[in-house]
Amino acid sequence: MTATTALITGIVTGLSDADKSQIEVGMFYSSEEGKLENGQGTKLTASEISLDNAVSFELSELVPETTYYYCAYVKQGSNYDYGDIKSFTTLNPYDISCD
Repeated sequence: MTATTALITGIVTGLSDADKSQIEVGMFYSSEEGKLENGQGTKLTASEISLDNAVSFELSELVPETTYYYCAYVKQGSNYDYGDIKSFTTLNPYDISCD
């Protein structure tokens, strides 16, 4: 993680190879804590799911020293299921030290 970038990862357990072809998996993120409950925030859809059922996204152009919230989702048809909401805070862009 840096002042303007971060890597977020989610794992969806219980997926079979057949499930992977019939569902959409991804993540939502936002700097507003309450936005993720109903599929609000920025939606990122995975183009592929790894063998261990993980999805990862590199976020960029984030605001320094800001807390972001994110969660994984699975969409089947028009129904969404959401994982736990996690958070991270981007770093200070300056390296300041005193002697």
